Amino acid sequence: MPPGALIIALSIGLAALVGFAAAYGGICAVRAMQDLLEGRGGTLFLGFLKCSAWVVTVTLPLAWTVAPEPHLAFGYRPDWPVAVGGFLFGIGAVINGGCAFSTLTHLAMGNMGAGFALLGLGLGFAMHELWIGLLLPVPLPRPSPLVQPEPWSLALLAAVWTWAAWEVMRLWRRAPEDRIGRVMAAIGLAGGVLYVLHGPWMYTAALAQGTAWAARVGPAPTALAPVLFLALLAGVIFGVGARDGFRPRQLTWMAAMRGLGGGILMGAGAALVPGGNDALVLHALPGLLPHAALAYAAMVAGISCALLPSQALHRTLHRTRRRQPS
Repeated sequence: MPPGALIIALSIGLAALVGFAAAYGGICAVRAMQDLLEGRGGTLFLGFLKCSAWVVTVTLPLAWTVAPEPHLAFGYRPDWPVAVGGFLFGIGAVINGGCAFSTLTHLAMGNMGAGFALLGLGLGFAMHELWIGLLLPVPLPRPSPLVQPEPWSLALLAAVWTWAAWEVMRLWRRAPEDRIGRVMAAIGLAGGVLYVLHGPWMYTAALAQGTAWAARVGPAPTALAPVLFLALLAGVIFGVGARDGFRPRQLTWMAAMRGLGGGILMGAGAALVPGGNDALVLHALPGLLPHAALAYAAMVAGISCALLPSQALHRTLHRTRRRQPS
């Protein structure tokens, strides 16, 4: 098998692993914030940050040594469009009922509203390409500070490797209790290798590239993009089967409109950043890019602002029911 075919076969397997781990672990940024706000702990929220650390453990050695053309993330000016984009993405994820990771999981579980979310993502990217983006200055990409090894980045890598060794020992002792820790390690390691090899590869990036190409403002996506998407989806389906199984739901107008509206906000927000929470966690945050930190903080703020009113209403209704005489 020639080297190119080996890389493609490896990439397909890694994409399937990312999908399986995300679905099996129930990974979702909205769920992570719900756990925090409702007092169930921050294990999942911290898990996303650990996932970025796992990405660093594998991407930097590959980028500095064996990868012929490493695709490290580009940085952008941490300006107000980035903050607005992250905030819109967070609100859209709450409306949709899931982030970029969990949308495919919901689809594989039989929630057809997630299919409308994918359509909405494409429409949000199209709105940016045909309208919103024309009103804003063109963002100028800047190379990651980690492109070349420096004394400080070597020290950073050593620190992350030390943490990774401790984390492996911790997971070994606690397995199988710490499912979130194990799946985040798998997503970070597998997804990090894919980003080094191919750059933005997640389905959100493929949708953005395909939309730009359809609008005749960008190059055509690579032929590998749909292959990796199918591998990711296959992994998600297997992960859903291993966890909960397929549970089809009747599609309602409300579910369709929630998926479509949330997807549009997520797509428009991701285009402003650029990148959704999948690209931020697996690509931009591990590159130590200031705009990624701003976008992620804005996304967390958007999710919180969208969740808090509904939680306050839920608590009020709960107290009202408790006061009613039986």
